Amino acid sequence: MSSLVPLEATPNQSFSIQLDNDRYDIDIKATKTSMVANITKNDELLIEGVRCVGGTPLIPYEYLRDGGGNFIFSTTDEQIPYYQNFGIDQFLFYFSGSEIEALRA
Repeated sequence: MSSLVPLEATPNQSFSIQLDNDRYDIDIKATKTSMVANITKNDELLIEGVRCVGGTPLIPYEYLRDGGGNFIFSTTDEQIPYYQNFGIDQFLFYFSGSEIEALRA
């Protein structure tokens, strides 16, 4: 079952979260019209400056996940995520590697 990742309705935030025995350090920053993210897993940078898009995995390539999970923004009407709507109608979810594989089957 996916996990809701708590976000604040602030333009720039950094936090660490333990998921599936891995520590993720996540930075989410506001630009003029969208949000970008950096994700580090167990002190290894996975992505930097990726644009956040509703319904699209934040870690764009499977080899970067290395069997781990991925993060997806859920937004109303496929809107571009923006911090002012975090916790209202925009949420960040984590899906484990096994959940991703089950969806593919």
